[in-house]
Amino acid sequence: MGKWANTDTSFGISITIEVDENGVFTGKTVGAQIGVCGISGTITQAQPGTAKNMYGFALNAVNAATEAKDACKLNGLPYKGPAAIGLVPAGNFDSNGYFRNIMFLVRTSDGSTLTAGLRKQP
Repeated sequence: MGKWANTDTSFGISITIEVDENGVFTGKTVGAQIGVCGISGTITQAQPGTAKNMYGFALNAVNAATEAKDACKLNGLPYKGPAAIGLVPAGNFDSNGYFRNIMFLVRTSDGSTLTAGLRKQP
């Protein structure tokens, strides 16, 4: 599946993952709102063997900060929820084409929520 990222830290959240052919990913987060985390998890098709675009997304995070001010703000609970791979316009005109994005909304069992859109990287 490749590399996916949201590197725009203007909202204080940057997430980068690399997904293998089995849907297993590893990556990291940085930014004032989220801190420095090592992340891992899975993204799996909700109905395997179909062309449907819905996925299950599970994410685990560990603190990867070297300084206390950058500590990971995602708690130790797993985040789970739905995801989709969608097309986002690359500009104002159809001829600009589209970017592929993984969009997810995941929660922990205590109600913490994380949502992001990660663009497919070249």
